Amino acid sequence: MKKVLGILAVSAALVGFSACGGDDGGSSVQGTPELAADKISQTKEGDVFAVDRDCALETFADMSQDDLNIIVNDGDAEKLSEEGQAMYLSALKDCATETDAADGGADDGSADTTMP
Repeated sequence: MKKVLGILAVSAALVGFSACGGDDGGSSVQGTPELAADKISQTKEGDVFAVDRDCALETFADMSQDDLNIIVNDGDAEKLSEEGQAMYLSALKDCATETDAADGGADDGSADTTMP
């Protein structure tokens, strides 16, 4: 259950990347597996899961150029091809690990039960 919630949290965070550019007609970057892995592995304070960059890089190595461009420039996983979505979800499922924030940072054994 925690892994599913983490996947959803990471997915929501990546959808938020769409506000970082790509649709405004500005410059876009040629997507590479390395840049896509960098993007998906970015975490911010409070994230309950982190995606391992090297693991994601392995997963994205065979991703199409169009899908890589979407991840790097847009960040909206819903725009990926069917194969790209499968690879993206695989990276989230197989490469995500819990962070200290997953338990609210509490050392008293209590878990944070609030929904993100």
